[in-house]
Amino acid sequence: MDALRQDLIYAFRVLRKDRAYAAAVILTLAICLGANTAIFTVVRSVLLRPLPYPQPDRLVSSFDAFPGAGVERGGTSVPNYVDRRAMTDVFSAAALYQWWGFRVGEGTQAKSVSAMNVTPSFFQVLGARPASGRLFAEADGTPGRNKVAVLSYTFAARQPGGIDGIVGSRLRLNDEVHDIVGVLPESFSFLSPEVRVFVPLAFTPEELAESARHSQNHELVMRLAPGVTLARAQARVDAQNARVIERDALKEVLVNAGYSTKLLPLEADIVRNVRAALQMLWGGVVFVVLIAAVNIANLSLVRANGRMKELATRNAIGAASRRLAKQLIAEATLLMIVGASLGVGLGFAALDAIEWIGFTDLPRAHEIRFDGVVLAMTLVPALLLGVVVGAVPALQLARVNLSSVLQQEGRSGTSGRTAKYVRRSLVVAQVALAFVLLMGGGLLLASFQRLLGVNPGFVPEHTSSPVA
Repeated sequence: MDALRQDLIYAFRVLRKDRAYAAAVILTLAICLGANTAIFTVVRSVLLRPLPYPQPDRLVSSFDAFPGAGVERGGTSVPNYVDRRAMTDVFSAAALYQWWGFRVGEGTQAKSVSAMNVTPSFFQVLGARPASGRLFAEADGTPGRNKVAVLSYTFAARQPGGIDGIVGSRLRLNDEVHDIVGVLPESFSFLSPEVRVFVPLAFTPEELAESARHSQNHELVMRLAPGVTLARAQARVDAQNARVIERDALKEVLVNAGYSTKLLPLEADIVRNVRAALQMLWGGVVFVVLIAAVNIANLSLVRANGRMKELATRNAIGAASRRLAKQLIAEATLLMIVGASLGVGLGFAALDAIEWIGFTDLPRAHEIRFDGVVLAMTLVPALLLGVVVGAVPALQLARVNLSSVLQQEGRSGTSGRTAKYVRRSLVVAQVALAFVLLMGGGLLLASFQRLLGVNPGFVPEHTSSPVA
C-alpha cells in the first residue's frame, strides 16, 4: 500500500507539471463518459432492467391483428378474455384493462385524473399487494357491485385521512360515489405512474355475448402458468382462434383480413416502439467514446515518446523497469479515474434535465435511475484504458536500446519506427471511427427525433367528461 501511495503521489506531481495534457485527457473523458453515463442509464432502465413485478418473465400481452385490413395491432374483446382465462393449462391468470379518466370531486371543484378500468384479476396477474385495505375481489366485477375504487399511493396520500384513514371513505368519480377499498404500495405502477384510480370492470350480458367477439375496446395482460413457454401458449391460442373462426358468421371476412392473436412478452411489448432508436442512440455514444479513447491513446503515445529519454535515464541509474511501469500505469489510471468521476457527475446532472431532453415521454421513463451497473459501465472501461495507456510506454521502454536513447541528444524518441507505426495506426483508426460516426450521425439524429415523437403506447387518452 505504501508503494501504491508513493506511485500516486509521484503521478500527481508529474501530471501537475504537464497540466495541458492532464486537462485534455480529463475533459475528453468527462464529456464522453458523461454522455455515455446518461444514455446508458436510460437504456438500462427502459430496455434492460426487468419489470418491477414478481416473475416478470411470465407476463405477456395479447392483441388481435387484421393485417389484411390494415390493422397490425388492435385491442381485444371480452369474449376473448373469457376464453383466455379458461386456458388454465397455459395461463395462471388473465386480466383486461382500459385507459380511462375521471372527474374527482363535485361541481367546479372537480379535477380530472388518469384512471384505469380493470378486471378484478388485474392485480393478481401483476402480483400486487395492498399497502392498506384490500384489492379487488371477484364480486367487485359484478354489475351493481362495482362502485368501488383502489387508489395509487401518491393520490391517496393527498386525500383527507391519508394512507391509513382513507380506506372505507367515499370518493365521487364522474358524479358517482365509489367506496375506497384499498391503497396500492408506493412502488406500484403499471405503464404510467400518472394513473391515480383503479375501478373494476363489470360486464353486461351484451359485452359477454359472442356477437361482441370483435369489439376490441380493451387491452389484455396475462401470466403464463409455471413451466409454460410463450410458444406453447401461442399455439394454444392459435388453436382456439381456429375453432372460433370456423363457427364465426364473419369467417370469410376474418380469413381475408388475416385475423390472428399475437402474444408478446410484456416487457418487450412496452418498449417495442423505442427499442431500436434507443439502441442506435447508445451505439452512437459508444462510437464517440471509442474516438475519445483513440485520441487519448494518441496523446499519451506522443507524450510517452517525448519522455523516453527521461525514463531511460531513470532506468540506467537504478530504477527497476517494473517500478517504472507501475508509475506509468498509476499516472494514466489517476487521470482516468478523475475523468470518469467527472463524467459520472455530468451524466448524473444530465438525468436531472431529463424532462427538458424529452425522455419523460418514453415508456418506463418513471423508472429511469442511476445504479451500480451504470457506475461499473463507466469506471471499468476507464480503468482498463488507464492500464493500457500506462502499459504501452512501459513495454516500449523494455524494448528500446537504452544506450541509443541516451545518445540521442536533443532528439525525440518519436522518430522510432514502432512509435510512428503505432501513431499512424491510431490516426487511421480515429479517422475510420469518425467517418462511421459522421455517416451514422444523420440517421441517429433522425431516429432520435422519431423516438421523441413516438406514441409510447401507454399514455392514456382521457375520456372523462369536461369539468363543469
